[in-house]
Amino acid sequence: MRFAPLAVLLFGCNAHIDSNTVHQHLSNSNMNQVSRQIAPKGSLEAIAVANNDFAFQLLRRIRADSTPGTFFSPASLSVALQMALNGAGGETQEQMSRTLGLSDLPIEALNLANADLWPRLIERKDDFRLDVANAIFADDSTPFEQPFLDLNAKFYGAEIQSLDFKNPAAIADINDWASRATNGKIPRLVDELQGQMLICNAIYFNAKWVREFDPDGTRERPFTKANGDKTTVQMMYRMGTVPYVETDEFQAIRMAYKGGRASMVILLPKGDLEKITRELSAPTWATFIGSMTDAKGHINLPKFTTRFEADLKPILQSLGMTLPFEQHADFKAIFKSDTIWISRVLHKTFVDVAEKGTEAAAVTAIEMKVGSAPMEPEKTFSFNAVRPFLYSIIDDETGVILFLGCYDGPTS
Repeated sequence: MRFAPLAVLLFGCNAHIDSNTVHQHLSNSNMNQVSRQIAPKGSLEAIAVANNDFAFQLLRRIRADSTPGTFFSPASLSVALQMALNGAGGETQEQMSRTLGLSDLPIEALNLANADLWPRLIERKDDFRLDVANAIFADDSTPFEQPFLDLNAKFYGAEIQSLDFKNPAAIADINDWASRATNGKIPRLVDELQGQMLICNAIYFNAKWVREFDPDGTRERPFTKANGDKTTVQMMYRMGTVPYVETDEFQAIRMAYKGGRASMVILLPKGDLEKITRELSAPTWATFIGSMTDAKGHINLPKFTTRFEADLKPILQSLGMTLPFEQHADFKAIFKSDTIWISRVLHKTFVDVAEKGTEAAAVTAIEMKVGSAPMEPEKTFSFNAVRPFLYSIIDDETGVILFLGCYDGPTS
């Protein structure tokens, strides 16, 4: 199973900078080498709640604006935006913090918490791998603020690279980083550079189910879409004991990955999937996760591949993050010589769910411009995912949602 979400912030600049003024004092770092920080009391929990609440807000907006087959990485997008938050000031910072659910967490505590959280999640074993990588690519003709770069190198392990953005080789260097950071799942991140800075995040996940599905048990079975149309899917099957909960509105199971660090949670509504997504929040999610108990049952889950692409700029604007996309945004801590603002937020993903596990990739590009009730365990349940359902990949220790999506059936 491979998950490779990649979040990228692209900062554009129209300022007239002397080409001889080259920003040389950049640094190299890596999340694997970040010195573990001790997060302020309660800040890790605050980040997990904020990230998960942000995830469900995004899910609702994306579902409303996009075609079926939603799949994205709220964790990757959150980290990229939180790195950018180090460069924001005034109302720009306040809007970003409110949208991300971090208004009550000072930026210093946020940085310390991230430097504590992400290094503890990184792990490499034969059956489990989770990597996190951050990078900032800066145009060497633009004098970006060194303290901003240093903060992201120190607390986020951001690899800082100074490139000539007018040279096509810069595109090759950026795409090479993306490919390496996602184990080849995102081989091409950018086709052109319109700005002067990219802030990037990548999460790579590779693990196997604790109990795999037997390929011989996979059969073609009917699936009913939300509009009532009938289709067929390759349905995997296994019987076993998993954390389970059932209410009047849905069934949910939690299937563990090897390594004991992550699991997939699948929520199968008994009625309308959209009704369930409208009601989800970090507290309700935590409540139903906590209500699961071990139960033995028959699990039928589609084997599927989904691709998803969206520009999240209008969605973030609809959530209240408007000023960062305007020319009078305050990102002076990144660049003081002229105005700088976010121009677009691109998110591309891929997920493949199969008998041995799951393979996925996600890319987020944020471009900025400068210038102008459970069953008793002994009973047997039947979990038949033959209609649209919600699924997520979560970190078991912190509860952070790494990936979130909805399966609506085959798209062709």
